[in-house]
Amino acid sequence: MTDYTELKRLATRIVEVQTSQDVPISKLFDDFEAAACPETILALIAENKRLTGCIVQRRAQAEQYDQALIKMAAERDRLRAEVAGLRTGYEAYEQVNAELKAEVERSEQHRNDQQDSIVALRIELASLRKDADRYRWLLQNWFTMSSEYMGGVSFQTGRSRWSDLPDEAVSEAIDAALGQGEQS
Repeated sequence: MTDYTELKRLATRIVEVQTSQDVPISKLFDDFEAAACPETILALIAENKRLTGCIVQRRAQAEQYDQALIKMAAERDRLRAEVAGLRTGYEAYEQVNAELKAEVERSEQHRNDQQDSIVALRIELASLRKDADRYRWLLQNWFTMSSEYMGGVSFQTGRSRWSDLPDEAVSEAIDAALGQGEQS
């Protein structure tokens, strides 16, 4: 780049003199013409073209950058929407997961309750089986019942009737009879 300071100073001085009309301008024009030789003017034109080319190039680059920024902004917005969707999906997943965990916990508690019920039912079943065994034995052996199974139990009415015995005594007498029957 060439230094055009002197040319600028002379041109500025001519403009000042032309507006004031106080100083003779001819000497200034001679100095200006000497400074504004054809080589200087050609250099100015070449520099002007070069700078104009730079400006055009910069504008094209700026347009490319603007297009790239627009694309990046669109991609950013798309990614933000995708992240928001993923966040919503993850939150829904977390909610479903929490609900499933609560359901599993309720199921496990229900299973534990059912197991407790099963244990209680097995105990009751064993007791009922024992009662059923007594009843079957009594049905099969009621006519052969004698005082040997009574084990010293006295009847309330003084007669030999099973119906006069308390339930526990009848159960004990039947159990004793069942025990003797199993031994034989």
